[in-house]
Amino acid sequence: MARQINPSSFPSPQSNYSQGMVHNMASERLVISGQVGVKSDGSVANGLDAQMHQTWQNFMTVLSEAGFAPEHVIKVTIFTTMPA
Repeated sequence: MARQINPSSFPSPQSNYSQGMVHNMASERLVISGQVGVKSDGSVANGLDAQMHQTWQNFMTVLSEAGFAPEHVIKVTIFTTMPA
């Protein structure tokens, strides 16, 4: 059975969307959606460093909410963009 992870400290999703999903197959697995530098009040962190820090905090919050810890992370893909 899949379990949706939407931390209460995050803005509510606008659709049928989850910050993370936990499911059982041979073992329990958490897939975390793409995180951005948005604070719990919905504002965007100011500047690249602050946004990257906030993104990592958001990632860790979803991880913790699902009952996982940093040592359980297998892979992280990071994309950065610079507006034109």
